[in-house]
Amino acid sequence: MIHLALVLLASAVSQEPPTIEETEYDRDFAKAVRACETAEKISKTDPAQALRTLEEQVLPTLPRLVETTLVVKFSKGATKGAEKERHEFFPWRLAGECALATDRPDRAVEFLKKSPSFPTLLAKAKSALAEKEKKPAPPTPPDPKPAFSVAPFLEKRDFIGALDALRQEREKLGKEYEPMAAQVRADAARHARSAAAAVAAALPRLNEPEFPREHLDPCIASCARVPAESETDELRWIRRLSQWIQRRDPAEFDRLAIAAAKLDNDYHIVCEQAQKARLSEIEKWVDEARRAARADRQPLLERLDAAERAFLEVSRAKEYRDLSAALARAKARLPVNSDVLDEARKGVSTVAKARVLASQLDLLWTSEDRARLGDQDQKDLAVYLGLYRCTALFLDGKSVDECAADPRVREVFAAAPPLPKDAPPKIAALRTRLAERK
Repeated sequence: MIHLALVLLASAVSQEPPTIEETEYDRDFAKAVRACETAEKISKTDPAQALRTLEEQVLPTLPRLVETTLVVKFSKGATKGAEKERHEFFPWRLAGECALATDRPDRAVEFLKKSPSFPTLLAKAKSALAEKEKKPAPPTPPDPKPAFSVAPFLEKRDFIGALDALRQEREKLGKEYEPMAAQVRADAARHARSAAAAVAAALPRLNEPEFPREHLDPCIASCARVPAESETDELRWIRRLSQWIQRRDPAEFDRLAIAAAKLDNDYHIVCEQAQKARLSEIEKWVDEARRAARADRQPLLERLDAAERAFLEVSRAKEYRDLSAALARAKARLPVNSDVLDEARKGVSTVAKARVLASQLDLLWTSEDRARLGDQDQKDLAVYLGLYRCTALFLDGKSVDECAADPRVREVFAAAPPLPKDAPPKIAALRTRLAERK
């Protein structure tokens, strides 16, 4: 730590950014840098909270004069010595700006003296301090009956308590009641947005063990007394995320990801994480299906189908093309069942088997084995793929129009002979509609 302090002090004098090994960075600086970045993100909307974060989690842990761009180098492997990442790390400057924004020029001067790269900002802080000290103390007013104030409640972030106290004083406050209550609700909403933004900025570390303690729990605790009408969609989502962490149910995580797609971009990383989790599950079932005997594949294919449908549902809310391409590559590795067409002709007895059969017929349709089928088998493949794909789409809640717009349905029905007489009327009508559009 002493060696690193000397490097950073030399950097502050020479204006050259210091380079540090990634192991040293992870050990001594990573946590402070992350906290500083969180404070930077909320400094414009809640400078007081940002300053508290810096004073509690960053400044006490630093060597002297750590005001620079940190250049982190790889410490091992083939890339040893190469640059890995950079961090703009100016905590004393940020603390000074937050202190100025909260009308504390004395603290701003104290912080900015330790930020040698920003003399203009230090001069501004000194000027603000001198101006504040020049102002004469206000005359001592008489001792009237103390006016009602919600400040004690707001200092504790007890917005519900503040509103309850206002209601008790409503008759005495008269016309002042509504503006004061509206201000409390606005302060509550502002705090909820600020607390949620801090959690959103930390979502890339969602799977780290300390994430709930360092980010979720403080947010929920500080918003415990926010009234329901001041809660934001983001805060309600964070409460759901906290409940999910206790059980980590994959289906609930998918629902959280779909909801996150409607929020700001910082929340969208959960959509990516949910799809990656489902993709990993799909790859697992593909590997097991490849190892299994044909007679033992059905339950594995049913689990794979359920995981794929979950992936696609999240993907419809927020698509990542590289993950969709990875899904296609994984499914292409499934073994082709040459008897699947015979199974389709016989029919299946369960919804799960119908879904799997649709997927297996589609795999045969896109494989090289299709070209080796006889003419009648190729026609039958088009017919039964159309029937079972429509069935799977209807089971997913798709309308007739949505099913008719599906590219695979249009492709196979364009090449298929007439449907069997016992085909479901709904699918027969869909086929007729497509034929009329030609």
